[in-house]
Amino acid sequence: MQRLGAVHSSAAQALSLVVLVLQLLTQLPGADSALRYRVAEEGPPDVKIGNVAADLGLTAGTGSGDVTFALESGSEFFRIDNVTGELTTGQKRIDREKLPQCQMIFDENECFLDFEVSVIGPLQSWVDLFEGRVVITDINDNTPSFPSPVLQLSVEENRPIGTLYLLPTATDRDFGRNGIDRYELIQDGAAGSSSTRRTAGGNPIARVDGGGDRRGRSGDNGGGPRSTVFELQVADIPDGEKQPQLIVKGTLDREQKDSYELILRVRDGGNPPRSSQALLRVSISDVNDNSPQFERSTYEAEMAENAPPGTPVLQVRASDRDIGVNGQVEYVFGAATESVRRLLRLDEATGWLSVLHRIDREDVSQLRFTVTARDRGQPPRTDRTTVILAVRDENDNVPVVEIRKIGRIPVRDGAALVPENVLVDTPVALVQVSDRDQGENGAVTCTVVGDVPFTLKPAGETALPPMPADESFDRNKKKYFLHTSALLDYEATKEYSVTIVAVDSGSPSLSSNSSLMVRVVDINDHAPIFAQSVVEVHFAEQLTW
Repeated sequence: MQRLGAVHSSAAQALSLVVLVLQLLTQLPGADSALRYRVAEEGPPDVKIGNVAADLGLTAGTGSGDVTFALESGSEFFRIDNVTGELTTGQKRIDREKLPQCQMIFDENECFLDFEVSVIGPLQSWVDLFEGRVVITDINDNTPSFPSPVLQLSVEENRPIGTLYLLPTATDRDFGRNGIDRYELIQDGAAGSSSTRRTAGGNPIARVDGGGDRRGRSGDNGGGPRSTVFELQVADIPDGEKQPQLIVKGTLDREQKDSYELILRVRDGGNPPRSSQALLRVSISDVNDNSPQFERSTYEAEMAENAPPGTPVLQVRASDRDIGVNGQVEYVFGAATESVRRLLRLDEATGWLSVLHRIDREDVSQLRFTVTARDRGQPPRTDRTTVILAVRDENDNVPVVEIRKIGRIPVRDGAALVPENVLVDTPVALVQVSDRDQGENGAVTCTVVGDVPFTLKPAGETALPPMPADESFDRNKKKYFLHTSALLDYEATKEYSVTIVAVDSGSPSLSSNSSLMVRVVDINDHAPIFAQSVVEVHFAEQLTW
């Protein structure tokens, strides 16, 4: 009777567990759900980001106390309370400007850190995996600055009123409202003041006079009649940057005044704003009245990755209507990153771009920069064109197989320790396969080889927003759970070597494999038994002790 009662009690407990699991699973979001949060950079540890339990619908009263949470990835910057599901910042500060994936991102919503969190049911009866994304918002922690404390500009004498000259732009590692907001042109402190006003569009304009209290300092300290000489205008260029321009507003006579010293100031839009300034030296020189002109405003081309050094890629060409040295054109990089200058060579005389160092598409999928054409006049005149080079993928990367622990199944010394009494279809490990190549070259299939009681099933994936083609996010990444496909018996087999093979779809295809040792943990599931059901013992009569 006692044994029968124990059986009934175990059955009731099992039924209660099944009901609890079903209640939890019905409240978990589907595969189309995603965990999305926002947090400001440079915050201290333990800043609350969000509650994963609440966002997954595991509210009080639904049995959420019977599940736990674990970060499977993202622990470098985040922490999660395994009971409450509270997601907070970790000990390592997040510096948005130092995150590699945010170096060339100028949209606040496109700088993010991803994480994975597993929701673990009672006794590892089930495990679900969710991906999350934390958008890193910018704070005003960088001051805008010019490329040099002293800026040189050469202006031709006798230029028509309204002539524009591009001034060097400042840079600010912050962006958006914390990025560059305005430029101002003011006098050097020893040269008087300037009158400053704003245009209807909000662009700052400063007017510098050639004489009186507001004239700029000249090289020969000459006076001259009072007249307006320069004005600052700030233009919004197509890529969203602000381009300061110096406008000629009066007659420039080099023989009367051969230079001006002004202060160019830049401010960002933060609160409070940050600012810096540079000395602008304007030299008046003889004329070179035609600028080079590129044949096209934008050049686009495609190049193969791993092309050997010296491979020609593209030629940019500009012409100049002037003659002599004023019409001789040379080509230099304009707005170009260190990566562009390291990977490409620009022939100053011909405008040919060629490969300087081999380019790996998995590191650089696109090169976008400007080339400046300048003549040899004094001062030189310039034109600018944009070059966009797409790097064509080759199948030069093998798939990568990564096997990780999942939930409460421990992994020690490279082996997963799985109790022999786990149910069929129990997840025992997380398998992630990825390929850095693109398209078919990066499409990977994954299988378990050999006669082992394990199989792969896709892990729960969340829908993430579409991403630009030039981002480094790996779209060929796939995740699987390694499930048991049959009951395990320690007495029959104590360990399995599970080999997982990944093959991409390139031509020819590339493959790799990884193995996981699964050790079956013995459970006391067998009662001791006698070798014989009846044992006969014979004693001699009249035996004495």
